[in-house]
Amino acid sequence: MAVTSGNVDSIPAPNAVPVTSAPGSRSTTTTDSSGDCMTISITNVYGTQLSVSFASDAGGPPPVGNPSATVLPNASPTQYEFPTGWAGRIYTGPNTNPLGSKIEGSITGPPDIDVSYVDG
Repeated sequence: MAVTSGNVDSIPAPNAVPVTSAPGSRSTTTTDSSGDCMTISITNVYGTQLSVSFASDAGGPPPVGNPSATVLPNASPTQYEFPTGWAGRIYTGPNTNPLGSKIEGSITGPPDIDVSYVDG
């Protein structure tokens, strides 16, 4: 996964916020109309499966449904919801290395997303 401009997915909704994504994935965030939940959508365009795992900051709530680490098949989309008060990371890449690529975000105030890329 790499972060570059030009691979941005967008949701045709007034509350959609495009996120600069990696060539290996496309992601978009939205918040519901009440602002109580943030949705992060990820599409795997890496060419092979990607691992996806989660970490929440200490004391904060987990993603909705407390999802486990999983594998996202090539060309597959997925999305996860994050409640108000959540802050943490979604690790993505060929394995679950926490030092690799990640989507960092929070909904402790205005929703905030940052995509970090680490080669290898």
